[in-house]
Amino acid sequence: FSDSAFYNALKNTFIFTLGTLVPTIVGGLAIAMVLKKNVKGSALYKAIIFSPWITPTVAISIVWSWIFEPKYGFANYILQVFNIPKSQWLQSSNTAMIGVIIVTVWKGFGWAMVFYLTALEKVPKQLYEAAAIDGANMWNKFISITLPLISPTTFFLSIITTINSLQ
Repeated sequence: FSDSAFYNALKNTFIFTLGTLVPTIVGGLAIAMVLKKNVKGSALYKAIIFSPWITPTVAISIVWSWIFEPKYGFANYILQVFNIPKSQWLQSSNTAMIGVIIVTVWKGFGWAMVFYLTALEKVPKQLYEAAAIDGANMWNKFISITLPLISPTTFFLSIITTINSLQ
């Protein structure tokens, strides 16, 4: 505990955990809410969004290292389109954490989405109908019905995502 590197590592672990936990949970829920509706081609979208979870980590690492390549990478190309200066991404200690968080969240979205899709399907439609009759808008239905009924899924995903991030 007397080594300053320990506290720096602890701080970085905390930042990484929060940086992956919140976007994975919120993003997975948002994607599940959109795909829960009968969107044309939703089965294809689900497969595409889930595919990073089953793709080998080595392949993902190679592709993202190309995307984050400082001179010719796609990430810097996008930054240039918006007149933002290029970044060193994984080569700089200032931006490496952001790059790793982006990849981790991208990989975890689909996994969280699958769990949320299952949880959303189990919410009784009658509750939404009763709330609509009572005059509830979409936001009230989400806060009063959806979130409480999917909270066990959110708790599970939060615990598992935190464990994965701490690894």
